[in-house]
Amino acid sequence: MSVLGVNTAQANSDLVYESSCANDRPRASRGVMSLETGKELTLKTADYLPGLNGTVWMGDAGQHKVALSGVAVARDGSVPTTQPNVLFYPTNTLNENSKARVTTVAQANVYQGKDGVLYRLFLTDTQSPVQCMDIVMPNAAPFSAKTGYIIYPNGTDTYAAPFKPNKI
Repeated sequence: MSVLGVNTAQANSDLVYESSCANDRPRASRGVMSLETGKELTLKTADYLPGLNGTVWMGDAGQHKVALSGVAVARDGSVPTTQPNVLFYPTNTLNENSKARVTTVAQANVYQGKDGVLYRLFLTDTQSPVQCMDIVMPNAAPFSAKTGYIIYPNGTDTYAAPFKPNKI
């Protein structure tokens, strides 16, 4: 599907954004800082949004399995506290000994909705086959993305592949 054909993502009827990640840029963000000391805080599990406390999410995208490791979003302010790794596995060979075909770090932007967050990833490796990802993740169980797309270039065109990962 062409990026121009991607509908706006919604978190349970709450408008989250009006365009895909292809029309956005990563914002520089760091962990949650203490106003008193200026140092990064060590967060407890309860300080994160449910299901987004350094977890791993995985789903199918075309002929690949795609894993996101280190998905962490602070409950207060919906700030990504880590920049996750994105791993691409060929679907037909995935087992406990499989090695990722591509591993890269992504920069995350988070947009809060009523019942979910838009977790927007920008892949930083210029060799990555993917430009960015938009994933609407829930604020409560079951921890399965409500909708999502992987945006990737193909020649001079840009396409979107459906991607709805689950927390594993």
